[in-house]
Amino acid sequence: MIGAYFHVWIKTLWKNRFNVSLLRFHVLFVITLMTFMQYPLAIIENLMLRRKIKKTKIDKDPVFILGHQRSGTTHLYRLMSKDESFLYTKLIDISYPLVFRYFRKIVTFLTTTFMPEERPMDSMVLAIDEPEEHELAIASFNGLSYIVGYMFLNNFQKYEIYGGFEKATEKERVKWIKDFQYFLKKLIVEYGNKTLLLKSPNDTERIPLLLELFPNAKFIHIYRDPYRVFLSTKKLFIKNNRDTHLQKIKIDLDDFAIKHYNKMYKKFYEDIALIPKGQFIEIAYESLVQNPLVELENIYAELSIPGFKKTKKNFENYLNSIKDYKVTKYETDEELKSKIYAELSFTAKKWGYVKNN
Repeated sequence: MIGAYFHVWIKTLWKNRFNVSLLRFHVLFVITLMTFMQYPLAIIENLMLRRKIKKTKIDKDPVFILGHQRSGTTHLYRLMSKDESFLYTKLIDISYPLVFRYFRKIVTFLTTTFMPEERPMDSMVLAIDEPEEHELAIASFNGLSYIVGYMFLNNFQKYEIYGGFEKATEKERVKWIKDFQYFLKKLIVEYGNKTLLLKSPNDTERIPLLLELFPNAKFIHIYRDPYRVFLSTKKLFIKNNRDTHLQKIKIDLDDFAIKHYNKMYKKFYEDIALIPKGQFIEIAYESLVQNPLVELENIYAELSIPGFKKTKKNFENYLNSIKDYKVTKYETDEELKSKIYAELSFTAKKWGYVKNN
């Protein structure tokens, strides 16, 4: 939320009754200071861009990468971003979505000065031009996102409605749509009119909403062994508790992760029938890792995305650059594994992990 509107940040604190742990006051101070200092710049940039944004149209059908967090969505996103026909969201864009155009030098300095070299949850390289999910950017405009709820996990129920927005107010739904479209148009103004390649685990619950906005959009769903996803998600929450959470966690993380996972995929599999034929494909993370070029070629063919052969060399170069990347290994606890497969049986059975593991 360091790049959010100041009033959105204050409203977020109010929504959570300013319930912040004393041990997290330094995080609270930094976010409040940064959003306050950035506020006049955000107003200026908005005024300067208003006319251009109004004239800009999103006339190319976006491609959405879906899947639960820790399922390999970032790996697929970074891989597909090597196709130069795509426009993707960069770290600098999502960190400071209100001011990244006209005040880019300032926010680049801030980002590079304090940014770690690797993502804390998985040691993937961090750089201002690396692809990152757009969810944080939209949350900075309005605070209507799961990602804000992750900062206040004890109050997460207040943010669950911002998955598919079915239970959100009409005002909140309209606001989110308006800000989402504004941000996408701002990207087009900044980088040119290309096909938008977008990734956010939260979009996995938003298929009806996304189809309403983009009827011809294409969707790629990547899934992974639920047991590995559970372990990785729990590690993420524990790491975030040290870095970004503003409350001392009082909820059971195992129970939270399981319920959140099941809620997401129940909604997802209720909605995928809405996607027209030829606009959807599912792939397994394990298959992508083992045969990346085969899986990519299948994606391009199934979704009628042109340019695979032209871009194949870029894919190969990127894959070669990360060949030494080590995926986190977890010790297998057979008792826990059986429990997780039972709790997440809906997807485990659907994807064949119970049988194959």
